[in-house]
Amino acid sequence: MRPNSIGLIFALIAGAAWAGAQQPKQRPEKSPEEFTRLFEEKSAKPWIRKGAWLTDFDEACAQAKKQGKLVFAYFTRSYAY
Repeated sequence: MRPNSIGLIFALIAGAAWAGAQQPKQRPEKSPEEFTRLFEEKSAKPWIRKGAWLTDFDEACAQAKKQGKLVFAYFTRSYAY
């Protein structure tokens, strides 16, 4: 290995360690009522209301298996408290 390569590798490792040590920005705390309001607001949008969404993962898997389809699952925690 050339000396420049060793320096580059060290710099990459140090940069990765520094980036991993940074704390994520804290979001302001929201009350359960605020999360409920946001959820209801988003759920009222037409593209969500008109979809045949399932919120039970096991039920979705059973229905997909019966119909020979795949399951598209989207997990989020934006309304969790």
